[in-house]
Amino acid sequence: MRRTWWVLTTFGFAACSPHLAPPAARPEAARAGGALRVMTWNIETVGDPGDLEYDAALQMLARIDADVVALQEVAYSQDVAPLDQLAEDAGYELAVLGTTGFGNDLNAVLTRLPVIDAAAYDGATASGDARADDLTRDIVVASLDAGAFDFTIAVGHLKSGTGDTNEFRRAVDERRAMQALFDVAGDHAIFCGDLNEDLGDRPPSPAVFHTLPSGLPSSYFLGQDLYDELTGPGLPNAPFAAFVDRGLQAVPALQLDGLDETRTSGRRLDYLFVSADLADGALGEVYDTEDEGLGGGLPKAGAVPTYTTLQAADHFPVFADVPLGDGGGDGAVPAAPGNLELTEVMADPSACSDAEGEWVEVHNVSGEDVDLSGMLLGDAQGRALVGGGGIVPAGGYAVLARTVGACGVPAVSGTFTAQLANAGDEVGLYTASGAVIDRFSWTSTRSGESWSRDGGVWCSAAGSPAAPNPGC
Repeated sequence: MRRTWWVLTTFGFAACSPHLAPPAARPEAARAGGALRVMTWNIETVGDPGDLEYDAALQMLARIDADVVALQEVAYSQDVAPLDQLAEDAGYELAVLGTTGFGNDLNAVLTRLPVIDAAAYDGATASGDARADDLTRDIVVASLDAGAFDFTIAVGHLKSGTGDTNEFRRAVDERRAMQALFDVAGDHAIFCGDLNEDLGDRPPSPAVFHTLPSGLPSSYFLGQDLYDELTGPGLPNAPFAAFVDRGLQAVPALQLDGLDETRTSGRRLDYLFVSADLADGALGEVYDTEDEGLGGGLPKAGAVPTYTTLQAADHFPVFADVPLGDGGGDGAVPAAPGNLELTEVMADPSACSDAEGEWVEVHNVSGEDVDLSGMLLGDAQGRALVGGGGIVPAGGYAVLARTVGACGVPAVSGTFTAQLANAGDEVGLYTASGAVIDRFSWTSTRSGESWSRDGGVWCSAAGSPAAPNPGC
């Protein structure tokens, strides 16, 4: 059944816990022109008001100060009442809370935005098959009013573990999550949560399931829609494929020290996926209190926490700023071979660490505006989606960097996750389908100088980001 659960709390900060001062008011200009901030976090357990875990969680919420918070691993047996209090203390409304599927963990959405609709989906509701009992945990979905537009956010906590049975259940969870999200969502859609998969993992085997694996729970019943697919062409065992097939893009996010892990195990399991109309300009970060003071990253609110992230949970929060525009690229053409060139590469900045300050410059050599949404940037080790990027006007320049701050480099349009090697590497720009847009390689660098393009020649020179190069 489709379960609706609205919990109204005292809105605002007047009712905050005495254990933590309310977060400071956030100047909208500090967030990329008034962006929507979305946070996802496997909170492990909420804790009880007044204990260390609970107060540490409050400090993380205050520091990140998101408009919408997606929580996973809220324990049914002990956390429902404390979650009500946590939402109130942090100045949120508990928009929707799931119920148990297989296990004890629940998903939830906290919001400071007006709620249009909110519901929890089990396998039967997501699939339309009343017999289906095949979703590990309810997917919670909330439609919210962001002012500039309405959007829909869905939150999932997919099946963990390795082996055929767990991979099969995770593949089903992904499909059901997309059914739940797009039962409601229009153009503006977000899916996030603990996906128990890492983009860096090798493809699993088998690539396609044709039969039910052994070891499924006794009450597990695969809905008819996916059973028909299983016994027909097969059910793909391809992590993240269900999201990509629906046009969602992962918002790249790193810790400020350059690590991409979101769990103490060292893996990246927690993600924010957004529809293409929200991807333009979206910037993400993995928050770890140990990185406070490194500089760069997305703007924070209030005081630096006195507790550590890992005193609150065993996962690091992931958050992103999504520009409050109408999206869509405004008629710009996609990045493609022939319309963009690499013109500068700063692989060894001297003003700050490589992890904070590496950057590249791209030049729009076409006569049309170019939309960087969906473009990939990579080095010799691999490639990943550019976070943000925006529109590059005809003849214009854009700077892409490891962090938004990038040693003070002005006008950073987007971020990348590649780690550029000083002693030899390459940078490549690629379309979403993998076509090469432009590529440059080097064998050495000079600290504080960028590789600069002058026509068909590259030389080491003082950087001139977002502006024409002085020449070689």
